[in-house]
Amino acid sequence: MLADAGYGIDTAFRNRLSELGLPYVVGITSAVVVWYPGIEPLPPKRYSGKGRPPVVRGSDRVSDAFTMSMMVANLRRMARLVGRPADLATG
Repeated sequence: MLADAGYGIDTAFRNRLSELGLPYVVGITSAVVVWYPGIEPLPPKRYSGKGRPPVVRGSDRVSDAFTMSMMVANLRRMARLVGRPADLATG
């Protein structure tokens, strides 16, 4: 499956592709938040029936999440540390 960022930024779309076992490559924007393998955002708090329903508590584990632009910056730093700055020199 190949899709542009219009579909790639849709988490539900990417999750469904994974559930179906389809290999995929999708475009995303630098603002997409990703998690390290094996780490996911905490589920929302139980709704008490008062006020607005809770949303995913990503802020509880904000240190575990990062944007794609942060990941690219980290990859560039790691490439320099292992002596291959040309690997990620563009961009």
